[in-house]
Amino acid sequence: MLDVHGGGWTIGNARMNDSKNAELAARIGVAVVSIDYRLALSQPISAVVDDCEAAAIWTIANAGRMFGCARIAMVGSSAGSHLAAAAMLRLRDRHDAAGSIAGLLLYYGLYDFHGTDMVRQADKETLLLHGPTVRSTLCKLTPGMTGEERRDPAISPVYADLGGLPPALFVVGEKDMLLEDNQRMEARWRAANGNAELLVAPESPHAFDRMGTRIAGKIEAYTVEWILERLRSAP
Repeated sequence: MLDVHGGGWTIGNARMNDSKNAELAARIGVAVVSIDYRLALSQPISAVVDDCEAAAIWTIANAGRMFGCARIAMVGSSAGSHLAAAAMLRLRDRHDAAGSIAGLLLYYGLYDFHGTDMVRQADKETLLLHGPTVRSTLCKLTPGMTGEERRDPAISPVYADLGGLPPALFVVGEKDMLLEDNQRMEARWRAANGNAELLVAPESPHAFDRMGTRIAGKIEAYTVEWILERLRSAP
């Protein structure tokens, strides 16, 4: 399992998911590679994607030798989901390696750097996320770019050609300001490939899966089975 951590592209590190990844590895018998990518704003967003692309290529090349298994699923959370999706497009376009990934599990990602209507209208009272801060961060991550330029598929995967990609499960809370991002991304992925699914957690905000709620537990059980099914069915 190739894990891409969250943190708004600007904070965090690979260790922040250690306890969750260790528990998952012990429970279902997977090896986890967690990417310690360089952070924006000290690096352009393209360089952050570069690191995730490089880590994915390394994992594809070495998983069999180091872990005894060549079946790989990618998992991302928040900004990590955006980075996983952007890296997945590079695997397809630059390396002809889309078939090396059995599936993507993407939690509450942002896929439109221009900002969906829901993001642009979000105010400071938005649960967990602060609407003005998110909009400001998107501008800081893309300095000098117009709103239209922020729709470039290289940084906004929702505008990319999504054909030829492996199965994807999008997970988001009903009260998350990124709900629209996930609805649009899942719909376009499913239209292109017929292999996407959207799971919406009722009455739940951003990062709900870390809150220990009953619905978080139910969704975790579903996503674990989804990952296992992808790995079992991979060639």
